[in-house]
Amino acid sequence: MQQKPKLPEITPEDIHTIKTFAGYLEQIKFGQYLENQTNLGKVIWFNLLAGIVRGFGYVIGATLLIAIFSIIISWLGGLPWIGEIVAKIVEKVQEYQAQNPM
Repeated sequence: MQQKPKLPEITPEDIHTIKTFAGYLEQIKFGQYLENQTNLGKVIWFNLLAGIVRGFGYVIGATLLIAIFSIIISWLGGLPWIGEIVAKIVEKVQEYQAQNPM
């Protein structure tokens, strides 16, 4: 019959280390974190809210960047060639619509 390996003895230092680690886990509310991560409904709800907030952040950030860019362009006197490009695009679309009526 095979003998079981002998387990090392637990010293008072080990007990102190384990208690300290358990205290850290309680401080960071690790149990609550695990509970939230194992509950599928909470995970889905949290990720849905995070996605919505992230989407709003992207929209607000893009709006600010476009506003700043357009202010800088207006200070520089505008870019007249942009109007020409837009006019050409509109002209091509109108030509296409005239040739291919729906």
